Amino acid sequence: MSRIKYLLLFAGAILYGNVMFAQKNNTNVKAFEFEVGAGFTAGSKDGMPSMIPGPQFLLEARTNLKDTPWDLGFQLAYGGIYRNDRFHNYATTNRFSMVAFTDYNFRYWDKISPFAGIGVGRTTIRSEFPDSVSGGTERPVLSSTYPAVILNPRIGVEFFNHLRLTAEYKCTFDRRSSYFALNIGFAFGGGLKK
Repeated sequence: MSRIKYLLLFAGAILYGNVMFAQKNNTNVKAFEFEVGAGFTAGSKDGMPSMIPGPQFLLEARTNLKDTPWDLGFQLAYGGIYRNDRFHNYATTNRFSMVAFTDYNFRYWDKISPFAGIGVGRTTIRSEFPDSVSGGTERPVLSSTYPAVILNPRIGVEFFNHLRLTAEYKCTFDRRSSYFALNIGFAFGGGLKK
């Protein structure tokens, strides 16, 4: 329950910031952009001795709402983390999450634009784990696949109207499949209007 409180506080802070700074933003930006990105993920150990960061890949299409600092986006992402019990690595994979985002862009400068947003969507999780009955080094790897809802807060900075650095948390309301990610992406077609 405490995670939900923190996520709600984060969303409230974004909305408060929007009201306070809405008048100062440069909104002279192109209507559409498409981002390609990759990054690294980190999640909980979930009772294992260690967690190994994994990769994340993403594609996102966005539209910048005319004369506002807001944008709307739709992201496809694939990512996961690995856990190790000294004998095997066990993967927990977000298999192509589909998340709709809204972001607020703090466009105070021409070359640097911080942003913050939140997304909601769904994914299919595939989780591997050791057979708890077997012991030793030859424990069978079991797996399960299930759908999950994602709540996805994020913050980041866009440099030179195209290069984006984003920190996000993909919350599936299950610590085994929720994870943080740090991504770097490139936005095609975005930037300021000439």
